Amino acid sequence: MSEKIVELSAPFEWHGEMIKSIRLREPTGADLFDLGEPSQLCRSSDGTYYETEFVNVIKQYADRLIVHESGSFFLKQIGLADAKKVKETILGFFIDAVQANTRKSSTP
Repeated sequence: MSEKIVELSAPFEWHGEMIKSIRLREPTGADLFDLGEPSQLCRSSDGTYYETEFVNVIKQYADRLIVHESGSFFLKQIGLADAKKVKETILGFFIDAVQANTRKSSTP
């Protein structure tokens, strides 16, 4: 399983230690089946496609994926820009998995 590191634009202090990055592990199959997809592709009545994000599900993934004893408590310590980086990193795991499956299925 892979991990991704989110470098913080505004580090913070945690019990005397400067936290400069947040490490997230890749979701497992159990995570997916327990929590479901963090987003869904939808289609409007005019045929336009758009993505809906499930914020509560993304938060639950953050609880599980942040590799630190304090877990998602870090989210209360970081600013909006860094929080968006964490969210995009979580969603990126799912985008990467879809792309990997697409490449495998298109290979002869």
